[in-house]
Amino acid sequence: MAEQTSAALHKKAHKAAETGDMATLTNMMAEDIVWHSFGKSLIAGDYHGRDAVMGQFFGKMAELSDGSAGFEEIHTYTGNGEYSTAIFHWSATRNGQTAAFHVCEVIRWRDGQIVEDWGFVADQYGWDAFWS
Repeated sequence: MAEQTSAALHKKAHKAAETGDMATLTNMMAEDIVWHSFGKSLIAGDYHGRDAVMGQFFGKMAELSDGSAGFEEIHTYTGNGEYSTAIFHWSATRNGQTAAFHVCEVIRWRDGQIVEDWGFVADQYGWDAFWS
């Protein structure tokens, strides 16, 4: 990761997601990526591989929210070698209800690609209720 810090890569991945550049986002994921979505909802679980992350996780999230899910405000990015974190405010509308959540995301990087992702939501119960 000599060219870019892990924090800069994290920011680039979020920018791709925010602008709908799914090709860039997908290319930033290692083929063997593991995406952890905690809780007990329709999107909870561990997703293994790019296709599962993009199709089953992001695809399901987009379907359930009619494409409304997204970042409201990014507070900070930090990075240290192979790990980066982002703290942000995120929202979506589902079944006529809009919800907003504070999220801390941790990404592990390898050769400039996301190897593993953990998203920690401040209100896990609210998150689960929203996505259930």
